[in-house]
Amino acid sequence: PEEEQLYAVGYLMRTTAVYGSGKFGAADRCDISDRAELRNPFQVEMLTVYLIRNFVMDLVEHMARVQGGDDAVVLEPELRRCLGIGNSTGLGMAPFLVHHPALLSTWILARETALARVRAVEDVPDAVFDEMYGHLQLSLRNAENWNSQHEIQKPKVVELCAGLSDVLNKFNDIRGEARPWDALYNWAVETRAKTCKNRSYQHYWNHILNWSMICPIACSLTKLRISNWMHLVQRINLNRKSNNPMVGR
Repeated sequence: PEEEQLYAVGYLMRTTAVYGSGKFGAADRCDISDRAELRNPFQVEMLTVYLIRNFVMDLVEHMARVQGGDDAVVLEPELRRCLGIGNSTGLGMAPFLVHHPALLSTWILARETALARVRAVEDVPDAVFDEMYGHLQLSLRNAENWNSQHEIQKPKVVELCAGLSDVLNKFNDIRGEARPWDALYNWAVETRAKTCKNRSYQHYWNHILNWSMICPIACSLTKLRISNWMHLVQRINLNRKSNNPMVGR
């Protein structure tokens, strides 16, 4: 396909929801939670998505070789990087949350703990400020590449991009302030109070608020997470060689 088509779609394969184990013959959480490399929440699910994503792109190149022979070409690294995995979560999420209240509580606790820790940071070096500004720029560029055919989602994407632009414009104003991340948080709350005239805008500013606060943590850990997933693969291979009975369940 043409490059524009790949960017418009964003993925080559769509999975079922990955918010919990025990589906379609997969091991239940209780069967793997005692393994150190899989103990963190959703570690095995995200590892699975990561492996499926890489497998699908390898599969596409294999199919091209089968059909095109010596004339086949591989995906450029930049094109591979822009492709993700489609995910279908919505319909099953409501009953899942109803039946897993403790997990939902843990999600909320993790989110609020992360926000509190970021807001409590007293001083931020210029180098960190510059790095976070770069992460926000990448976040905006990523959001600007989102494509939706849904009439309700289209304006939400536009609003999200506008909100991220507002955060970028505000970013340098808080440089040098005490607890700058807290200042950014409070600015977002005040801006939301002034501009939110309906629930749609409230929903939109909630996303902006969370994204601007979590971005410094999430973006900085991206490379670490990929490294951890690769480490998981190595650990699983070692366990397989040792005939660990948990492997393959």
